[in-house]
Amino acid sequence: MNIGVKRFVPLFLALILALSIWSPASAEERGIHYVVLGDSLAAGQTPYKKWENGYADYIAHFLYKKKQLASYTKEFAVSGYTSGDLLKDIETNKQRKTATIQEEIATADIITIQVGANDFLREAKFDYANGKVTLDPEKIPSLLSQMEKNVTSTLQHITIMNPYAKVYVLGYYYPFAHMTNLEQERILRMMNSLLNSSLQGTAANNGATYISYDNLFDEHASVFLPNQSDIHPSLKGYRLMSSQFLTQSGLGGLYRDVPQSFWDASEIYYLAHNDILSGETENEFMPNQTITRAEAARALFSGMTLDIGITQEMPPDSGFKDVPQTHKDYYAIAKLTKAGVFNKSEYFYPDRPLTRAQMAKIFTLAFDLEPKQANSFKDVPASFWAKDYIHALSSNNVTTGYSDQTFKPNHFTTRAQFAAFLYRSIHIK
Repeated sequence: MNIGVKRFVPLFLALILALSIWSPASAEERGIHYVVLGDSLAAGQTPYKKWENGYADYIAHFLYKKKQLASYTKEFAVSGYTSGDLLKDIETNKQRKTATIQEEIATADIITIQVGANDFLREAKFDYANGKVTLDPEKIPSLLSQMEKNVTSTLQHITIMNPYAKVYVLGYYYPFAHMTNLEQERILRMMNSLLNSSLQGTAANNGATYISYDNLFDEHASVFLPNQSDIHPSLKGYRLMSSQFLTQSGLGGLYRDVPQSFWDASEIYYLAHNDILSGETENEFMPNQTITRAEAARALFSGMTLDIGITQEMPPDSGFKDVPQTHKDYYAIAKLTKAGVFNKSEYFYPDRPLTRAQMAKIFTLAFDLEPKQANSFKDVPASFWAKDYIHALSSNNVTTGYSDQTFKPNHFTTRAQFAAFLYRSIHIK
C-alpha cells in the first residue's frame, strides 16, 4: 500500500465515525467539545517559559461557567509547531494520552487553530540585545505560499472528518513591541500583516472563521508582553486574547446595548468575560446607567485580585450598619475597607450612585497610582478634596476628562465609564 493510501485510511474511518454519530443539533444536546490545535500560544506558554493558563484555558473556563462545556483538550497544541507540523500530526493520526488527533477532531464542536508564525520564526535570527530580528526577504513569498497550502490542507482534512465542527483560525498580535528601531518595526509589522492577511484569506476560502488579533497588545504592551526577550503574553494578555475570541466569535454573548462599535465595547466585554463587571441582565449591560457604590466595590475587588490567589476567610465586620454580612457585596466592601480603599464610617450607602470624584479616589488607592504631572481640569480647583486623586488618574492615562477640559467630579459615574477606567487601571504596570 502506498503512503498516500495509508494516510487516507484513518481519515476515511474518521469520516465514517463522524457521519454515523453526528447531527448539527447534537452539540446543544450534549454540550460543547472544544479542541485546541496549534503552537505555543495555543498551548499557553508564558513569557518566562512556563506553562500556565493560556487563552484556550480561559475560553474553556468561560464555557464551563456557562454550563456549555462537555470536554476540552489542548494536547495537540505544541510549542514550536509550524503549519507543516500540525498537518503531519493530522495525516499520521498523532496519538496522545487519551485519544488520537483524528478522534478528537471527529468529535469536536469547536476547533481553534493558531499556527503559521513559527514557519517564519524558525527562519529568523534574533538579536534581542541590539533589538534586531532579521529574515531573508527573498524567503517570505515561498514561506507564505507553503503555509497557505499547509493550513488549507489542514482545514480540508477537518472538513472531511467533521463537517459540523465550527472551526476558527486565529491570527497573531504584533509580538515585538519592545523594538525601538523604527525601520525594524516597519518591516516586522509588515511581515505580521502579511501573515495575518494570508491566514484570513485561507480561512475564508475554506469555510473557517478568522479571529483578528491585530494591534491587540499595542496599548499597555509592557503589561501584556513583559519579557523583552520573549514573544509570549502574560496571563492578562491571554485573558485579553480569550475575550477577543469570545466577542468576535459570538460565543461570549453580546449585549444588545453594547455593539462592537460602542466606544468601550472591548473593555466592557473583557470585564464581563472575566466575571469582573457583568451586565444588568443577561442581554443588557446598560452602559449609560449609573453604577452604585456596592457594584463598584464588587467590580473593583474582582479587578484587583485578577490572577492573584486570595484568602477566602470572612473579613472582620467593617462596621457599616447598612452592609450586614448577609449583603451580597459584604465580602468585597469589607476587604476594601480593611485595605483602606473605603473609609470606615457608620454607613456605606451601598445603593447610592458613585460620583466621578469618588471613583478617582478608590482607583488611586486601590491601584496605588502616583500623580506625574499637573492637573489641567477647569472644574477641579486646587482646594477640591479629590484633586490629588483626579490628578493621579489623569496623569496615568486612566482618564482624559471631557473635551471641554473638565472632569465633572460631582457627576455620577456611568457603568461604561467605570468599565473603561477599571480596565485601564488593571493594566497599569
